[in-house]
This record gives sequence, C-alpha cells and structure tokens, in this order.
Amino acid sequence: MLLLFSAMYAVARTVWPRRTTGPTPLRAWHLLTAGTVIALASYAVRFVVSLGEERWHLALGQAPAWVVGFALGALAGERGWLDPIEPVMARRIRGIAWAALVGCVVVIGVASAMGANIDDFGGGGTWQSLVIAVLEGALVVAMSLWVLDVFRRRLDHQSGLARGMSRAAFAAFVVHQVVLVGFVLASRHVAWPPEIEYAAVGVLGVLGSFMIGALLLRLPGVSRVV
Repeated sequence: MLLLFSAMYAVARTVWPRRTTGPTPLRAWHLLTAGTVIALASYAVRFVVSLGEERWHLALGQAPAWVVGFALGALAGERGWLDPIEPVMARRIRGIAWAALVGCVVVIGVASAMGANIDDFGGGGTWQSLVIAVLEGALVVAMSLWVLDVFRRRLDHQSGLARGMSRAAFAAFVVHQVVLVGFVLASRHVAWPPEIEYAAVGVLGVLGSFMIGALLLRLPGVSRVV
C-alpha cells in the first residue's frame, strides 16, 4: 500500500506540480480535519467491512487511516509543518494522543467486563463503532505526530549501527512480511508458551529484516531503489 500511495502521489504531483512556498505553521484545524475525516470515513466504510476483517488480504476497515495519514504526511513535508512542531502544539498533541489511547483501553475494558458484544465495536453502523472510529481518528493523527516530535527532540543523533539501520529501513520494510511469516511457520514446531514464542518471533523478525535489508543494499543497483 505504501508503494501504491507513493506511486499515486508521484503521478499526482507530475500532473499538478505543487506551488513553491515557504514553510507554514501547523494549525489545529489541519489536525482536526484529518482526524474528523478518518473518523467519519472509517465509520462509513465499516458498514461494509468491519474493523479487522480482510478483503483481498487487506484490512480495508482501516483504509481511511492509511489514506489520510499518507496525505497528511505528504502535505506536512511539502509545507514544512513539522520543521519543527511548535512547543505549544506539541504539548496539545501529546495530551490528545494519550487521552485517545486511554479512551480506547477504557472503552474496550469496560465493554469486556460488562460482557458486551465486542463485534459491535468493529462496525455495522453501531454507536460503539462510531466511538471507536472517533478515538481512532484522534489516535492516528496525534500519536503519530507526537512520536515524531519526541524522536526529533530527544533522539537526534545516531551511532554507526543506527545509521546503518536507518539506511536499511526501507529495504527491511519491503522484506519484513516474508521474514516474519517464515519465523511464524518455523515456530509452530517449537513447544514454547505463546508469550515467549511471540517475543522471540518479534525480536528475530526485526533483526532478520534489517540484516537482509542491509545485505540487499550491497547488491549493484538495488541501493538506488531502496
């Protein structure tokens, strides 16, 4: 999906070149608009495809978040919205992000404790699915920007290993599904508790993806693509 969105963005900017302007500040209404579109579009899409349900091997119930998140990131890059995020805005984003996260935990926790039908939160036009869609809109927008701001302010330097991993990140992204599926299939034959198996597959999957990504970059011509 990321490759598809990137290709569509490249075509769109070829047909409609962006006007060159100076950096502009990120405004609250930008984020409010993005979160609202995610919430309303997710609620509407989940009339047909519930949250977590797959169509054509894609969790299409989350598609609005993918599309709006990509568009927000592209516009932010073009307009310099994140260079940097103003401190007051960053604090507000952090508060919204954690409030949305806590809200999700509380809503699902209370619903489970009361024996509610969890499927009602997945879609079908229920008020429960609207609540989840609103929380998702706030979480997707605010948490993404807050994490980005934290990394920019506090993790703004790299060691040699980190630089190598950073360079191999996209290649690791390309191969990670094959690597993870391979470890999952291999772990079926190991009699470990599920928690240990999950942790082992996660750690080995990350390490394996970055190692393969780094090796791919050594192939002639590949580094120009990934």
